Amino acid sequence: MIIKKRKVALRTKVKKQRRKRLFFVFVFAIFAGLLVYQARVAVALATSISVPQWARWKLEKVTVRCSDAELSAQISAYKTFEKGVQFSGADCKAYAQGIKEQFPFLKDVRVSRDWITHELIVVPTLRAPVAKTPDGLFVDADGSVYQPNAAAAAENCLVLLPETAGAPLDKAVVGLAADIKENFTLFPSPPVTLVYAGARAVSLEFADGTKVKWSESGTVREKALRIAQVYNKTAAKFPAPYRIDLTYFDDGKILLAEAAVR
Repeated sequence: MIIKKRKVALRTKVKKQRRKRLFFVFVFAIFAGLLVYQARVAVALATSISVPQWARWKLEKVTVRCSDAELSAQISAYKTFEKGVQFSGADCKAYAQGIKEQFPFLKDVRVSRDWITHELIVVPTLRAPVAKTPDGLFVDADGSVYQPNAAAAAENCLVLLPETAGAPLDKAVVGLAADIKENFTLFPSPPVTLVYAGARAVSLEFADGTKVKWSESGTVREKALRIAQVYNKTAAKFPAPYRIDLTYFDDGKILLAEAAVR
């Protein structure tokens, strides 16, 4: 009887030990699984960090968005890239800078990547001329002098002529040229040449040969309208060209020397 009780107690003890072992094995298996999962996550994270986002972008084609078909073709032909090449943000900036240097008549060039179509999109912006130099170069509102493209036209743009050969072009003169262009149609004869000295305009010459001694007083619009009045009053007596002096414009006077009206 005693031996039987001992056997029962021993079996119970063995069962408890097996349960403990199974429990520890189960816990260990879960813990090991968590470790493996965390290791995989860490590897994936490390891989995503080591490979930059831009390296996953691969070029499909280059698209130039410009209304000028010829200019679009020129920009496209400037530099070609193999399909599938990687392009970073720095590469975009370098490409845009290269286009600007190749085509100086462009004011700005934006290059961006389309992450859906994998297109490299180029958007050029043309400079808008406000004046010209005697040798045919264009001048924009910022005072930048540049070689225009073949199809460019500088409508209503003055020729800026320095009083002293080789004198630098001042931004104040460029600003005046832009104002004259804006009020171009108010003048009785098309302005063609602006002579300047430093930051000061000396004279304005019209297409009919009239020369206007310029002054800093008054706005361009006011001067254009007053000069038109002088034309209307003088045309019946003396035909153009005229010699007009705006020195006393603030006093309401515009001088017209008879000797110059010949």
